[in-house]
Amino acid sequence: MSLMSEYINKVFPHEGVFEIILGTAGISENLAPIGLIRHGDDFFSKIFKNTLTYANLKVKKSCIVNISLDPKTFYILLFNSHVINKVEIVKREYDNIPYLENSLSILSECIEIENKDNFSIFKYNFIKLLNNGTDYRAFSRGDALLIDLLVHITRLDIFSEEELAKYSSIIEYEIKTIARLSPDKLDIVRDLIERINAKGLKISL
Repeated sequence: MSLMSEYINKVFPHEGVFEIILGTAGISENLAPIGLIRHGDDFFSKIFKNTLTYANLKVKKSCIVNISLDPKTFYILLFNSHVINKVEIVKREYDNIPYLENSLSILSECIEIENKDNFSIFKYNFIKLLNNGTDYRAFSRGDALLIDLLVHITRLDIFSEEELAKYSSIIEYEIKTIARLSPDKLDIVRDLIERINAKGLKISL
């Protein structure tokens, strides 16, 4: 096993889905939250065709996988919001591809291996470590729930009425738990409540 493979196994230690921020270029520089799937020794992402990430990867296969434990970073990049305490995302570039200064960043090749109607499956071929990151801290359940909540919010427009009824209670639980366990995220929570309720749900603190 190569040193790179050993390192990847430490970063993604088991099969399942991991939340990353993917840096792409080609048409326009972009950083976007994406789910990365590990199956055996292979790594994939499902990229929807109506996204800039997809358009970029069709032009330029190189990408940068960013691993961050900061839910504020995911929130800001998902909604292009800079309203929370004027937090700024510090970016660097490699071969015109953006990556996060304070994240663990891995240069990769993204190969389209399966083409569906609305999305394609891309496989990662990891090349080298660009940035070892500086974000080391204790695990926070509230912060972790915020990542899960952001994923649910991105799916509100495609949920059926039955799914909305099912997930509304989960979303409300996550909202209240985040507010309790991570009070420093209250500004984000309040903004997300407005976004959720604009979709027709009735969520409150």
